[in-house]
Amino acid sequence: MSKKKGKIRLTDFIQKQAFRGTILISVIFCALIFPILFLYLLKISQQEVLALATKLERNWSNTVEYFGKLLNVVSTQTNSFQDREKTLSLLRQIYENLSPLVAYPAFGRADGKMFSYPPYDYGPAYDPRERPWYRAAIENPKHYVVVDPFVHAILNESAIAIAKAVLDENGEVIGVIGLDLVASRLAEGLLVENSYIMDESGQIVAKRGTIKGTFKPQLGTEKRILSHLDGWVGYVAIASVGRTYIVLEYSAIRQIIVSLTISLSIFGSLFATNVLALKKVQKKMKENVVEPLQNVAMMLKEHQIGKNPTFGKIETEVDELRLVVERFSEMIRTTNLQFEELQISYNKELHLKKAQQALLDITEKYLQGAKIEQMYQFLLEKAIEAIPKAQGGSVLLRKNDSYIFVAAVGYDLKKLSKVSFPVEDVTSWVGGKASIRKKNDVISYERHLDEESIDTLRKVGRLDEVKCSLNFIVEVEGKTVILFNIDNFEDEDAFDVETLELARLFASHLGILFTKAKLEEKIEEQQRMMEYLSSHDPLTGLANRRMFEEYGEKILSLARRQNKKVAVMFLDLSKFKRVNDTFGHDFGDEVLRVIGGRLERNVRQVDLLSRFGGDEFVLLVYDCDEECAKNLAERLIRLIEEPIELSGGEQIEISGNVGIAFYPEDGEELDQLIRAADVAMYHAKRNGALLAFFQGETSNPS
Repeated sequence: MSKKKGKIRLTDFIQKQAFRGTILISVIFCALIFPILFLYLLKISQQEVLALATKLERNWSNTVEYFGKLLNVVSTQTNSFQDREKTLSLLRQIYENLSPLVAYPAFGRADGKMFSYPPYDYGPAYDPRERPWYRAAIENPKHYVVVDPFVHAILNESAIAIAKAVLDENGEVIGVIGLDLVASRLAEGLLVENSYIMDESGQIVAKRGTIKGTFKPQLGTEKRILSHLDGWVGYVAIASVGRTYIVLEYSAIRQIIVSLTISLSIFGSLFATNVLALKKVQKKMKENVVEPLQNVAMMLKEHQIGKNPTFGKIETEVDELRLVVERFSEMIRTTNLQFEELQISYNKELHLKKAQQALLDITEKYLQGAKIEQMYQFLLEKAIEAIPKAQGGSVLLRKNDSYIFVAAVGYDLKKLSKVSFPVEDVTSWVGGKASIRKKNDVISYERHLDEESIDTLRKVGRLDEVKCSLNFIVEVEGKTVILFNIDNFEDEDAFDVETLELARLFASHLGILFTKAKLEEKIEEQQRMMEYLSSHDPLTGLANRRMFEEYGEKILSLARRQNKKVAVMFLDLSKFKRVNDTFGHDFGDEVLRVIGGRLERNVRQVDLLSRFGGDEFVLLVYDCDEECAKNLAERLIRLIEEPIELSGGEQIEISGNVGIAFYPEDGEELDQLIRAADVAMYHAKRNGALLAFFQGETSNPS
């Protein structure tokens, strides 16, 4: 068929109508759905940023609250603030246990004196009562207070002060104890990339990653959550403790690109669907048009004699139809390639979003109070869900000089926990801080393990089945603490560089979990220490006055029910002041520790021995009469009089005096018995006797 003006050939008509249909459907979809889809995805992205910022603020406020609760416990130990030595001893313990998170714990006394550790000369003009932290604590004495961020005068870096008033038993102010929290060190394991903590003035207190701009808080606003867009940089700020803001910076252009990419991917999917429909049209056209025409042409050639122009026209039409088919086929191949590229891009963004959601789930679970052992397993499970082609994995934690399995997916963790790896030369068989290892080099540590461990790994650890593996070394403060592995059992090329980077996100989060767990362990240890110090004398380890009074009342209640006699002995060291004046308070403290140890080793477990302060000890002895008390007092005095050899080589001798009172003859209340024993002790000292029984205000020396 020759081409004539005003006529449309069948092949042209089919080709044009097919393209017009595809383009028309795609344009209508784009015009109607694309803007809605784009705005919806952009909104989801912004909500994810807000959710992450909220979790960061919660972590920050919880961490500050930990230290506030510690001060609440410390402030109840009023005996520790009675003199300079006790105060400095307590501050030193706080510093040694909480450094470097806490710098220069301090105590400002109500008389204006200031103590800190390490000791610092504040100068004669310094009065802690004029400082903001002191005044804030006095205004709210029953609770700890968080003071606005400031630049630490000694460290020259941002800090946040927490303070708590210390009150005596009558509610009078003894002073205020304060902790300076070093913000940068405190926030090190809490912040994520492109986030920071700032105060109301806009000063950055702590940050992580590169900050492209600085969010300016709106002073005076009552809004807790603020958002701002400066060019292509967006900010979400949440007000937190101590008039600080947790700020998360994000790229608005990246959010737009991600939303556009996903929207275009979906658009490309629809276009590909239309192309698949065209492929069916192509097949039907070939079956119903091209092949019949080819058969007609062949039959005419075989049965007609001579040349007939019509035959040529028929063959021409067949050739034209073939050309249309070839053009359609080429178009389909090109479209398929484009669709595959779009699908790859879409899958990549999908995996990133899945990983981000997994990390948010991990953070949320940990904030809900899950134990760290559960978190290692939960993180591993989430990582395998999010990482393409991941089928198994393990987490190994360093304990002492070896690594042990603490989490596993695809393996028997209970049996694997019996296998441990040596610490030395770990990078030589793991393959660097991050690596992709294939079947040929996965098994590279036989020389580091014994035969039994290798056999366990082959049976339980599927050592011979691993085809490809992602391996990470997680370091904290320059020390390797965790080994993280993701495995595939089917394909040696399962993992690539993009997968490695995706898995690195989970490896980094393992480091954050480890750091936070260690911090909480340290805080819990400090809390236990504070609880111990609230009931024990920090110098001798004996019960303090508070514990003596609490348990003494219980012993007296038991004695009332069982009709038993209880002896209360008040023991005072003689010549002890001369020890302090001659050798110094450090030697005096050593003497008290030695005496306390001797006394403790020579009383029954059912008896209650306490250091009341200074050089005074009080002993409560259950079911003890006059003869029992006299023999015990004489034995304790002999122990005190034994020579004491100090660490410097000096040898000293001291003695003691004991006053004794009995329940119920000398009093039925504990404070009455303590006072009676104290009166008897002074009568013994005044009369030159070693011990005396209480007999009213004039006791009987023995």
